[in-house]
Amino acid sequence: MKLLGKLCISLLSVLMVVGFIPVNDVNAAVKLSATSKTIYVGRGYTLKLKGTSKKGHAKSSSSAVKVSAVKKTKKVKVRKRVTVKVKVRGKWKKKKVWRKVTVKKKVTVKNSFYLAGKRAGSADVSVTYGKKKIVCHVTVYQPQLNTVVGYTYNLASRLSHTSNSRYWTSNQAVALVDEYSGLLMPIHSGSCIIYRKVNNKVKSQIKINVKSSGDVKVGVDVSRHNGIVNFKTLKKNNINFAIIRGGNGCRKYGTTDSSSIDLNLKRNIEGAKAAGMEIGLYWYLNSSTKGLMSSDDAKLQGERFADRLSSLDIEKNTPIYIDLEEHSALLKSDSKKTKTELQKEIAEFQKEMCQIFEAKLREKGFKNIGIYASTSWYKDYLKNDYFMNKVDVGEEGITSHWLAHYNYASKEGAQTPQFYYNGRLITPDIWQTGSRFRISGTGSTYVDMNYLYQ
Repeated sequence: MKLLGKLCISLLSVLMVVGFIPVNDVNAAVKLSATSKTIYVGRGYTLKLKGTSKKGHAKSSSSAVKVSAVKKTKKVKVRKRVTVKVKVRGKWKKKKVWRKVTVKKKVTVKNSFYLAGKRAGSADVSVTYGKKKIVCHVTVYQPQLNTVVGYTYNLASRLSHTSNSRYWTSNQAVALVDEYSGLLMPIHSGSCIIYRKVNNKVKSQIKINVKSSGDVKVGVDVSRHNGIVNFKTLKKNNINFAIIRGGNGCRKYGTTDSSSIDLNLKRNIEGAKAAGMEIGLYWYLNSSTKGLMSSDDAKLQGERFADRLSSLDIEKNTPIYIDLEEHSALLKSDSKKTKTELQKEIAEFQKEMCQIFEAKLREKGFKNIGIYASTSWYKDYLKNDYFMNKVDVGEEGITSHWLAHYNYASKEGAQTPQFYYNGRLITPDIWQTGSRFRISGTGSTYVDMNYLYQ
């Protein structure tokens, strides 16, 4: 009996060596890398058949899961007819010859299958090899996020962001998303799907459920750079207000007239009002040269803006913002002074320019003057009571803070970006959340989006 057993083992070994019996089928049990799996809509899982040399075939029982063969790029050598230069009787001539060259080729990975979640539901993915079959049960979930208007959320981590990702919304009237960063901006109650695409192919998605907030309004800020704006379309997409650029500096630019007034100022004001939207206005404070502003520059800009607003019959309590962001016009430099000393001097200089500009507006009866600046600008260059201590409408001074801070995701206890001044927490009245949103009504250009907290 012992001799017979040894003969059987020897015969089995010979059969495996010559290929009649696959080694894997003898040494290992045939199995799948998973017998049950949970995936999300827009994502997937690579299912592998292990323990057999036979070729497997996979099939899904439901449209909730799409099965496809896994392919990878390999470098392979192939015979190819190529053109080379050869020397014939002292002269170089082109000649076609057969050569072995290395090329990249897409090849199917044996017994590997990609299971893509297409919709919420379940499916049995059966993998057959020969006359046998193994089943993996797949459950597909639709990921969801519940949020409220006035809060932002960074979807990049939830949707597996890559450098070439682009984000899109299924319903602009419910929520917008920054095309590049994946920052979600809810704008009205309802539901929508946010997609992450690579090369226009959906790679992942999430359902967004939004609740409205009665104390938050959603708005855009626009200028000639946005082209012809359709405010009625914006209104239909639940945009409540528009802050419109009045002009830029003291010179004529491609988007301003000879008085530095935005070329679309009148059109934008009339369009926003006709659509039933609330309006605000802003002026980009700049110099007449490439250097620092002068008091004459500030006075001229204030006069021009006030005169134009008066001619357009703008209501006197309309919010007007002084846009502070032009480095060359507003920031001094002095290597001999400490950072603290220089910041104090810069704040005093900008205060002087803004007070001159503001005075010209107040002479014409405009009495609701605010400041627009980035978080870093507020923290580094506006360290002065004039900018930080808000006053009531009608009083001399600043009535409102409009803060630009992009790609900020709201946190518990910090719905908006904030900063400190002399130990006091400053929270903006208006928060500009980003500049790379797309919404119908602004053509093909990106638009800046804002929350107004009442």
